[in-house]
Amino acid sequence: MYDELYHHGILGQRWGVRRFQNYDGSLTNKGKNRSTRYYKKALNRVDKGIAEERRDYGDERSVAIKLRRKSDRLLTKAGNVIDTNPNKADRYYSKIDKLEKKANEHDAKANAHMSNIIKGQELTERLLNEASSKGYTVTQKLTARNVTKGHEYVLNALSVLGAYAVGSPIAVTTSSHMYGTKYTVKKPKD
Repeated sequence: MYDELYHHGILGQRWGVRRFQNYDGSLTNKGKNRSTRYYKKALNRVDKGIAEERRDYGDERSVAIKLRRKSDRLLTKAGNVIDTNPNKADRYYSKIDKLEKKANEHDAKANAHMSNIIKGQELTERLLNEASSKGYTVTQKLTARNVTKGHEYVLNALSVLGAYAVGSPIAVTTSSHMYGTKYTVKKPKD
């Protein structure tokens, strides 16, 4: 058994050649392009995650609200039959306990989604600040993901009209659509 390690470099590797940085540390044109792609990809990936978390948060909250409404209806039924049929009221109360437990579970999931949304927004803010401090130009465009051509047409029409009559474009679509921002990044000028 040998206790030695040999490394002869990578085939085609040239020592001291920098592809993305000048010797003074500034970025070459290729380095600026690469950094531009990095910021664009990172911002769009984080935004997609935020949009998915928002969708999941809304789904969990709506389930919790529905369970609590059902629990309230059962509570009124139990109050109506407690004097005449106590056994039936006990069954209602046990169902209410189960519903409340499920609603609390969905609330906990919704809170976890909300904390992920906040973390994503903080990360987006950090990336935007970092890119702008390095001289990159970042533009944002509101988008709707998983939207059919018809929905997209209506969203565009409502945004052009100002959506005063309907309220907002989000109000006319279903929860399966994710809303977010599409980022474009331009490299700094020399």
